[in-house]
Amino acid sequence: MLFCWATKIVDEPPKTDLQFWKNLFPVITINGMFPGPLINATTNDNIHVNVFNDLDDPLLFTCLTGKTYLLRISNVGTAWSFNFRIQNHQLVLVETKGSYVNQIELESLDVHVGQSYSVLVTANQNAADYYIVASPKLSNATNNNTLVGVAVLHYDNSTTPANGSLPSGPDPFDLQFSINQAKSIRWNLTTGAARPNPQGMFHVTNVTIIETFILNASTTTIDGLSRYSVNNVSFLILDTPLKLADFFSNRTGVYELDAFSKNTSNANAVRGVFVASALHKGWTEIVLENNLDIIDTWHLDVYSFFVVGYNVRLTFRHTL
Repeated sequence: MLFCWATKIVDEPPKTDLQFWKNLFPVITINGMFPGPLINATTNDNIHVNVFNDLDDPLLFTCLTGKTYLLRISNVGTAWSFNFRIQNHQLVLVETKGSYVNQIELESLDVHVGQSYSVLVTANQNAADYYIVASPKLSNATNNNTLVGVAVLHYDNSTTPANGSLPSGPDPFDLQFSINQAKSIRWNLTTGAARPNPQGMFHVTNVTIIETFILNASTTTIDGLSRYSVNNVSFLILDTPLKLADFFSNRTGVYELDAFSKNTSNANAVRGVFVASALHKGWTEIVLENNLDIIDTWHLDVYSFFVVGYNVRLTFRHTL
């Protein structure tokens, strides 16, 4: 025993020797560390943790029975929209993009490119494990299993693993479902937001449309390469940023303002700088047309866009 004891002391590796412990016991590491990294935080700190699961098993989220949790769901991709759902649990939508919304209960939630939502989930089911699923839109998920994200909601006292097939969501090709759900999400003007005022900030029906932009999204081939385009113009990235050119040289020698039509497609597909002007303080109607066979995503980067049409034909009004 003395010999064995002495051998153990001499040969035992330090506790920080990760490979030794990985060979001795199968462990789950975080960023190659076991235990995982230490995060020092204090009360009221906001911490963003991006979790990437490289395991064969679904990611596990543990909850306490009867407690309510706030989940922030974001689509940070560039192409795919997805539907998010939790088996046998309701999602109560409370916020989107920093604004409170009128709370609605949903069985599943479509999240499109660039969108973020906050939902409340209450652990009010029998103690068990439940699937969390994010599946792509406009895709047959059974043929694209690598595109389906799966996790598990684990009740702290659960002894029943998640089993069976994944909870089904809406038909991924049912665009009307997405449209109807989007229509049901309304800004809550009485909580944490600007209040209606006598000037009629939130009354955008009785306005005079000064001009209309019709922007048509399409694909085209230019110089043998397939490109996306707006009104048959594929954007050309310049060496000089547009704002700098506008400020320092009034665009001279860099780009031409209104070089292309704002409401018809260019006759021939070209690469160019599509910068259009609009009247200051005027109401501009912007029609986004999508003739593609995929969901087309637009980023509207200004503070006062109001959606006034949301259907097969999407229309936006904007004041400059």
